[in-house]
Amino acid sequence: MKEKPEYSRRVILLLVLLVSLIAAPAVAQDVVKIGVIYSLSGPAASVAKAQKNAVDLAIKDVNEAGGVGLGGKKIQLEAVIGDDQTKAETATALFEDMVKKRGVTAVMGGTLAHIPLALNIAAKKDPALFVATCAVPDALYQQGVKAPTTLSILGGASDVGRTGASYLAEKMKPKKVACLVPAYAFGNAVATGFESVIKKHPEINYKIFWHPLGSTDLKRDLEAVRNFKPDVIAIASFGQDASNVLNAAFKMGLGKEAKLFHLWFLDAFAMATLPDAMKDVYLQMFWYHDMTGFQDEAVVKASNEFVAKYAKAYGEPPDPFTVPAYFAVKEIVRAMEVAQSTDPLKMYEALMANPVWTGAKGEAKWRKDGRCIYKYFDWIVEGKGPADRKAGTFDSKYDFGKIVDAFPGEAFAPTLKELGY
Repeated sequence: MKEKPEYSRRVILLLVLLVSLIAAPAVAQDVVKIGVIYSLSGPAASVAKAQKNAVDLAIKDVNEAGGVGLGGKKIQLEAVIGDDQTKAETATALFEDMVKKRGVTAVMGGTLAHIPLALNIAAKKDPALFVATCAVPDALYQQGVKAPTTLSILGGASDVGRTGASYLAEKMKPKKVACLVPAYAFGNAVATGFESVIKKHPEINYKIFWHPLGSTDLKRDLEAVRNFKPDVIAIASFGQDASNVLNAAFKMGLGKEAKLFHLWFLDAFAMATLPDAMKDVYLQMFWYHDMTGFQDEAVVKASNEFVAKYAKAYGEPPDPFTVPAYFAVKEIVRAMEVAQSTDPLKMYEALMANPVWTGAKGEAKWRKDGRCIYKYFDWIVEGKGPADRKAGTFDSKYDFGKIVDAFPGEAFAPTLKELGY
């Protein structure tokens, strides 16, 4: 029997409607999702908690401002949170699930350096915009290694070693240096950067000492350092290890035998370190919540604004790792809005075409290798003991240091040519 024309038209219209719904871009959604992967359990859980707080705050700010501007309307932003348990394979599985099953086209994360390396590989297999929010090894930036849609908003771990070694050699002028580093991706990168600079100073005798991540006997490791008889001890321990090293060094009296210089310090470490163990320790920090006395007024203003916003939400100052986490969310949203798309490659290209933005560290700019270059890469902070700390806006325990120096943003980053571009 021949179908009626009206019936045929209805079938065709229904099919067109179904196809349009299936193929509809993200702009037709009610919610835009981003994946968030941090080490919420394990040796860096205290750091990851601060990172997650920053993500929650950024999403709240975006949504209270109306949401993500796509397709002529505002769409609410939602986070899909995952705990990688400090395991690369867990992080990879979370990434795959988020992209394939949870409707995520942008993922951010990384508390420890080996996680972004794994997620970068995952971004090649299951394309998504990936923003690493912790210090990463230089390998991540290499042409051919980096996924086409990978970004790193904090910077390179080897930069930490290079800037630390430079400050130590030029300002502290030691004769003998021991460098204690954790035996995993972050430590390897820091040690590589540290050696690349310290070797240029033949007047300095140095030695690298390794300890396992999550070491239970750091006193033994520090005894090996002591036997080397250094006049400066550079420490790159991370997470709970960082405070454990400083506490053990204080109890052993190492601060009386050598200057202590922590190469990558966070507020979270200070909260778990004995106040007496912080006195006169030099701390290299990605950012510090108290910019009192720093000469760049624009940076001080931007920093203070972020501190006030975070403190209002959580009643405490923000940790340095909250800065990349908060602004990674903002940059993902900016990428979507500039591209007017949630397509990963279009978002990436939108940021490369519009690379300049401003955050708590002042002006920042995306580079061709996916690295973010800041006006200042990091700050040198001199630690305070309990007698020197004062209560002000926050409890005195947060007044654990004073900024004494800063490093310019691109001074110690590998050149694009060195990375194969």
